[in-house]
Amino acid sequence: MSACTPNRAWIGVVLTVLAVASLFLLGPLLPPSAVGSSAQPPLQTVRLAFLRQGQPATVFRTLPLPEAREDAARMLLEALLAGPTPEEAANGIASAFPPSRLLSLKVHDAAITATLAMPATFLEGELDTAGSDAMVWQFVRTMEPLGFLHFHLLVADPWEPGAVRPVSAFLRLPPRSAKGPPAEGDPAPPQRDTVAGQPPTYGQGQPQGALTGKTVFLSAGHGWYWDGTAWRTQRGSTCNLVEDLTNAEAVDDFLLRYLWNAGADVWTVRERDRNPSEGIVDNDGGAPGYQESGTWYTSVLTGYLGLTYRYTFASSTESATASWIPNLPQEGDYAVYVWYRNGSNRVTDALYRIYHAGGVTEVRLNQELHGLTWHYLGTYRFRAGTSGRVVLSNLSSQPGQVVIADAVRFGGGMGSIDYGGGTSNRPRYEEACLTWARFQGAPPDVYPNDPTCRPRYAEWEKEPGEDAVYISWHSNGLTGGCNPASGNGTESYIHTSLTPPGSSALQNAVHEELIQDIRALWDPAWVDRGKKTADFAEVRELETMPGVLLEIAFHDDPYDAAALKEPDFRLIAARAVYQGIVKYFAARDGIPARLLPEPPCGVVARNSGPGRVTLSWQAPPSGGAYGDPAETYKVYVGTSGRAFDNGRIVSTTQATVEGLSPNTLYFFRVTALNAGGESFPCGTAAVRTTQDGGRPLLLLVDGFDRIDSWALIYENLPGLGSVGREYLERMNAYDYAIQHGQALASCAVPFDFASNEAVIAGTVNLRNYATVDWLLGEESTVHETFDHTEQAIVTEFLAGGGRLLVSGAEIGWDLDYRGDALDRTFYRNWLRAEYQSDDAGTYQVAPLSGGIFSGLGPFSFDDSTHGTYDVDYPDGIAPLYGATPNLIYQGGSGGYAGLQYSGLYRLLYLAFPFEAIYPESARQAVMCRAADFLVPTATPTPTPGPSPTPVPVTPQMYMPLVLRSRYESGPTPAPTRAVR
Repeated sequence: MSACTPNRAWIGVVLTVLAVASLFLLGPLLPPSAVGSSAQPPLQTVRLAFLRQGQPATVFRTLPLPEAREDAARMLLEALLAGPTPEEAANGIASAFPPSRLLSLKVHDAAITATLAMPATFLEGELDTAGSDAMVWQFVRTMEPLGFLHFHLLVADPWEPGAVRPVSAFLRLPPRSAKGPPAEGDPAPPQRDTVAGQPPTYGQGQPQGALTGKTVFLSAGHGWYWDGTAWRTQRGSTCNLVEDLTNAEAVDDFLLRYLWNAGADVWTVRERDRNPSEGIVDNDGGAPGYQESGTWYTSVLTGYLGLTYRYTFASSTESATASWIPNLPQEGDYAVYVWYRNGSNRVTDALYRIYHAGGVTEVRLNQELHGLTWHYLGTYRFRAGTSGRVVLSNLSSQPGQVVIADAVRFGGGMGSIDYGGGTSNRPRYEEACLTWARFQGAPPDVYPNDPTCRPRYAEWEKEPGEDAVYISWHSNGLTGGCNPASGNGTESYIHTSLTPPGSSALQNAVHEELIQDIRALWDPAWVDRGKKTADFAEVRELETMPGVLLEIAFHDDPYDAAALKEPDFRLIAARAVYQGIVKYFAARDGIPARLLPEPPCGVVARNSGPGRVTLSWQAPPSGGAYGDPAETYKVYVGTSGRAFDNGRIVSTTQATVEGLSPNTLYFFRVTALNAGGESFPCGTAAVRTTQDGGRPLLLLVDGFDRIDSWALIYENLPGLGSVGREYLERMNAYDYAIQHGQALASCAVPFDFASNEAVIAGTVNLRNYATVDWLLGEESTVHETFDHTEQAIVTEFLAGGGRLLVSGAEIGWDLDYRGDALDRTFYRNWLRAEYQSDDAGTYQVAPLSGGIFSGLGPFSFDDSTHGTYDVDYPDGIAPLYGATPNLIYQGGSGGYAGLQYSGLYRLLYLAFPFEAIYPESARQAVMCRAADFLVPTATPTPTPGPSPTPVPVTPQMYMPLVLRSRYESGPTPAPTRAVR
């Protein structure tokens, strides 16, 4: 959607309905010239912006549109003010305008100003924010095709003759509240204490970067709200998307994390944590959840929920701690928030230690600021139960100041606000600002309605002196359906007149970066709909910080909606917005803009001596739409795959980790650093160390790079039908070395690791290993399961007597059904299979007698609810040239699910992803049978491996990096892909 109520972008005047889609790329249209000065202008099909049940609706009329732009605008506006015809009204078409009369119309370049007369009774008693925004939206979308960018909708003041005001000036909103100075005195200047070089994504503390010392308030627009009778989303389902949800997904998954990695203090006007589990521990609950050491006192002032809070005095040596120990329902990533009453006598370096699955992370917080609300400390991996905790210390550089201990919250949770009809029964992050602001402790005048809530809440949270900006992320709409008569492209808005200083510069920086990057990496012809001004509430209510409202694309146009469904598109847009913010601050401050680097990929991890693993990777791309070059790198080590240590910094694209235990499974991730911040990680690598440090017999190759709209999770939601959802961890987590590695370890098989890009680059040679486990997940035609180079490498490996385990759901579809002659030759002659069907229609398989799995029971693979992703198109295959089937699908269309071959080489081919097998016991049993068949028993020969500059480290406990992002395959292809 767009700003507040229906505010979608329209394309406008068209000659026929059919012509609309093709005209979007051509820019605004003017009526054709009349034939002769006295001739009646020819009839043209025009489009007017109305509503249907509060959603955008398109009405086509045939009008004799004049040639002069001002006359054409007058005719369109008068038609709009006349409202829907009886026939249109019978079809549910309505208007937000009351009976109104056009008093004057002025046109100047790209600006249009309309002055209306409206009934005093409407202005005094019926006008609300939703109605005001809806009228502005109808005006903008109806006038926009004539080439206007700046829209002024004024109303004559019925109580002051001669005065005209924006329609929003007649709204009767409560005066806004500010937190005001704390009881203990005025707040200190804003200060954010972080530790340089902390890990980049969920798991540990925050990196330093170009936005350190800056604050960004993020609005993801609409969400579930209580309409007085039921919980509803503010936008309906169009093209299987709901703006209320897709905005939050894009902001939380990508934009928020880019900003965090660049060092920004990020505040959201909706819950940021998508984890529906929650635990709140308050000091008033006492033990075992809350515990103390040393001396603490109870304040006479109130704390969380109006209860008490505790305080102690800071010391240069630790003498008091407070601990919050949650009992969490399941393992996962949990945002951690703290609640405290701020004051001028508080420490500005309160030391919180977060004990999570990855170890201990220290975060320092200024307790003079941002109190009486849930203050975010980061997101961390916690195991189920009570093993995690947050500890507050009185250790400080400011002895004698006060340290406050009140409540700690873990996880995003489910909606908890009940307006009389029950709670929403939805995860809190899906709810609108209305409920979030109330949950955060804001007074009612901050959230009189949702469009107003977003900027008012941001202003309420903002501290005096903070260097902040406000970004509102929306998608656009026009027709309310899903058809090419809607609009295309990107536009942005600031307010027509009530614009805080810097808003125009912020709009320019972000908008231009968006258009540039989308055109560079997605579609060279992406439509730039312009930088606009209008009287929308979300930018009108800003007072102390610049802000811009972004309409990224149209969710009701099939082409734009297809882009919005793609994680790559969301990442490109989010990175552009983040980079635009960096460039805005840099230009304002007169310093160079520094952009955090892209992820370093092409990772290889090898046993390289007793207790040593050597890693190498490729330097990431830079320039253009990408970030700046990497200056250093960080290597993280873990033993669970989702929890990593605090990392170590290296200066080259190679590092050796020492002090490892033999016969032990380790996981690794690598990030890149520069002055702009820290990159996202690439995929997770895994190694099981050998007893003597020699080269193992098996190499694990990760070739699963794909993440696209085919992997969206479709949910049936109340009143919305089937809606595509982006749950990245259930689409491609880029960490399936975990399932393969754990299964191999359960069979006592040591191994090295390489990404398929490293194999292609020649960084690792398959012939150095007896066995290869090549995972392909749902890799398919766009990125190719095996490209021609990989085919040649694998063919050479097999021709030399190699042993291959390959698993993936789309290998036959890609190579045999959709492939070229070389693809089919490789598939049939070397994988010894023939493609039979695209979808087995089941998630169950059973072993066949005589195969290597004979004697095992039936097992299942995932539908996205068992820890990996939905294997919704597993190939049906048939064996060729001496191969024999060993697995058969149960149910569905049946057919073979696996085959084996033993001859010149050995082959085990699974037509579904190995990592998706569940339960874990079945996965381990399958791998051990595979290892018995494929892994020889010869003793591996020790090899020295590469000789990098050693980076000694003794692994600690570990913590995860959750954001999944694909950079292995280079730039995103243009959206011409309609195949899997």
